[in-house]
Amino acid sequence: MTLTAWPFANTENLPFNEFVGRVRDVCHWFVPLNPYEPDPKKGAVSILEMEDQNFSKEKGNENTLEPLYCFAISAKRYARFNRDVEGKPIIRKASAHGLGHFSTPYGHEEESRDERGSGVRLWEEDVWKQIISAALGDRPREVDYAFRSEMLRPANSRYGSTRPAVLNWFKRYNEGRPYAEQVKPFNFLLTFFIRRQEDIASEDPTYEVDPKLDDIRPVAPYEKDGKKAQDL
Repeated sequence: MTLTAWPFANTENLPFNEFVGRVRDVCHWFVPLNPYEPDPKKGAVSILEMEDQNFSKEKGNENTLEPLYCFAISAKRYARFNRDVEGKPIIRKASAHGLGHFSTPYGHEEESRDERGSGVRLWEEDVWKQIISAALGDRPREVDYAFRSEMLRPANSRYGSTRPAVLNWFKRYNEGRPYAEQVKPFNFLLTFFIRRQEDIASEDPTYEVDPKLDDIRPVAPYEKDGKKAQDL
């Protein structure tokens, strides 16, 4: 259960209603410590409040409390979720720390993080679902990152052509193209992330890492649809 700034964990596996009652007792204890003026309608209230993630998202049951779970990797890498009738995770609030520099792999998706209330983009929410589903299953370390065909393409990130050295990468691309179609100063570009030799070797024992082999760093003109950019 999550309150304003404070999470409470049911570590003793208490019945849900009993757990909620104890949390409400903690909230009530903080009422005299509220430094703000009493609410004209509610009177004195606690500085701790139930957050929206504690309540059902089901239409008509918005005021019903539901068990809220958390999968945490570190302080800034976590997801809070409910579970549907089939036990599948419903992401209520998640973090995208360390993912913000990646462009969305879904070409049609906007960059909004707020339309579903989870605080993350749709693809980030989908990844969390896969991670949690694996953790709840029999093989927690085997996360299916290929749940959509777009996820099989190389990850990419947007950046600006702010230096002459970056523009030089596109000399061959610009040759023979009208000026309007060329990569110009301060245009947005894409850089792709290729698998490291170490990652390949971890899956293929026959692969030999060559320390002298430089990593390939492909780039492309900016395109919201990663597949189109990859084909350029």
